[in-house]
Amino acid sequence: MKPKKSEDNPAIGGPFLPLYVGDYQKARSDFEKSYYTLPYDNYSAFLDAISAGKVKLQVEPTPAGQEYYQAVASVVSSILTDQSADPAASLKAAAQTFQTTQLDRLGLPATAAATASK
Repeated sequence: MKPKKSEDNPAIGGPFLPLYVGDYQKARSDFEKSYYTLPYDNYSAFLDAISAGKVKLQVEPTPAGQEYYQAVASVVSSILTDQSADPAASLKAAAQTFQTTQLDRLGLPATAAATASK
């Protein structure tokens, strides 16, 4: 079987977490690289750090992880699109909103950011 690299090929070889360790994972990765259609060097540092244990993976925060990301994303978006936006005030407002709309409903204690200078 010969590797085929062409514009018609789908994206193959994107960054993924290694399933194995040691020599088997290295042999598997070396075999798969010849079929990659994506530039391995773009993400090799990330994969090397994962394999070496330099980067620790974390699970999504609970509870309301996606809602938290949504609150932070709206703050980042406003800061990037509005030059007059106050990052500290925007984050504080988002923390207070997240506290009242998500965490209070779950009966969780207030975050430090949500209670600062109320």
